[in-house]
Amino acid sequence: MKKISKQFALFVLVMFGLQASARTCAFMQVGGVIEETALSKVVSTPKSAGHSSPQSALPLGDSHLKSGSVSSTAQSSPGYTFKKATSVVSGRRYMIVAKFENKFYAASMQKNNSSDLQSVEVVVNNDKISSTKNDLAFTFEGNDKGFVIWQSNGTYLTNTKDETRIKWSRASNKFQGVWIVDDRGLHTIIQNQKSLRYFVFPDKRTIFLAYTNNSPKNINLYEEILTEVPVSVSSVGYATLYYEDRALKVPNGVTAMTYAYNESAQSLVVSKTYEAGSVIPAGVAVVLKAQPGEYTFTVSDEVGEKPRSTNLYGYNVPSTTSVDGMSKYYMLSLNAKMDPNSVGFYWGGENGTAFNSEAHKAFLALPESATAKSFTFADIADGITSVSRCSDDSDSPVYSLTGIRMSGKLPAGIYVRGGKKFIVR
Repeated sequence: MKKISKQFALFVLVMFGLQASARTCAFMQVGGVIEETALSKVVSTPKSAGHSSPQSALPLGDSHLKSGSVSSTAQSSPGYTFKKATSVVSGRRYMIVAKFENKFYAASMQKNNSSDLQSVEVVVNNDKISSTKNDLAFTFEGNDKGFVIWQSNGTYLTNTKDETRIKWSRASNKFQGVWIVDDRGLHTIIQNQKSLRYFVFPDKRTIFLAYTNNSPKNINLYEEILTEVPVSVSSVGYATLYYEDRALKVPNGVTAMTYAYNESAQSLVVSKTYEAGSVIPAGVAVVLKAQPGEYTFTVSDEVGEKPRSTNLYGYNVPSTTSVDGMSKYYMLSLNAKMDPNSVGFYWGGENGTAFNSEAHKAFLALPESATAKSFTFADIADGITSVSRCSDDSDSPVYSLTGIRMSGKLPAGIYVRGGKKFIVR
C-alpha cells in the first residue's frame, strides 16, 4: 500500500475536512427493485475502474492518522482492571496469573518466538488486579473444546510435544495453538490440545512453561472489566466498530449502520440503523457516522436487535480477513487523492484479496461475483431506492431534463445519461 507521511496526511485531512465539497454524480432509479424490502438505503457502487486501486487507497485505520480508529480502554485509558474469572468467554481479554510465595505474577506478551514467556509481578486486591500495562492481557477465542490464546500483536501461543517453551505463531493453521481451559476453583488448568502439556509457573522461576504434569497448580485467569469503549471518529466523519463479546449502547451524536450486499444490483444497502440510545448486539460489525471527535460507547446488558443480513465482519484481535463463502475484501478508506468525499469501502489487497485487519475494526466481505473495486458513501435523497456512482470519464453523453446536450463541468441539477437520471450536487 502506498506510504503517506504522517505530516502530509494530517495536513490534507485537516485542510479539507468533512465539509469539503466535491462534484457528486449518482444515477437515480426511482422505482428500482431491491431484493430485501426491509433494506431502505443504498450506497453507491462504481462498476467502472474510475476509482483508485486498492494499493493506493488510504485506510482510515492507518496508524499514522488514527483516522476512524477504534480504541478500547486498553488504548485510551491510563489503566486496566481485571477480576478473577470462573469461566472463559470467547473474545474477551484475560491475564494469566500465577501465585508463588504469596506473590502474583502475570504472563507478559512474548515478543520473540525464541524467548521464554516472561512474567511481571502484579498486586491482587479483593480478587482484582489493576495495571497500566497492555501487554499483560491475552484474548481467548474459542469454546469448551479449545481456545486460541491471542497476543495483542495478532500472534497466538503454541507448544510442541518435545518442548517446555511456550512460543507464538502467525500461521493460520492453529495445529499446536489450541488450549483446553478448565476452571477448578482454586486453580485453572490450561492444557495444550496437541502436546498435552500444561501451562505452569515452576517454583523459583520467573517464566511460564509447558510441562507434562501440572504439579504446581498455581495458575488462575483474571478477566478484564470493560464498561466503556472510547471511539475516535476522524475528520471525514466515519469510523468502524466491532466487539464479538459485548453489546454496546450508541452515544448521542452517532449513527451506526450495517450494510448488506445486493448481488443483482451490485450495490450495498443499509440493512440496519442504530440511532443514539439503541444497542448494537455483540458480534455485529458497524460503520459509524458522526461529527469528528471522541465518543464513548457503554457496555450494555441488553441484547439488541441483529440485522436481517449484513456483509460487515470484524475481529477482536488483529487477523487476516477470512469469511466462509466470501472472497472479496474491502476496508474503510479514502481514495489515492485523499479526497474527504471519497470515504467508503475499497479493496484492502490486490484484486480484493485478504488483508490484515486491526482489532475491533469492521471490514466488508463479498462473494467472488462482486466486481466493484470500491463502494463510496454519499448523501442519499428520500425516495431514491438505488444509486450507482458514475465516473468523470464516462463516454455516454449527458443531457439536461429539457433535452439539451451538456459538456464540461456541470452545474448543480438533475441530468440524464444513458437513459437514467442523476444528480450533480
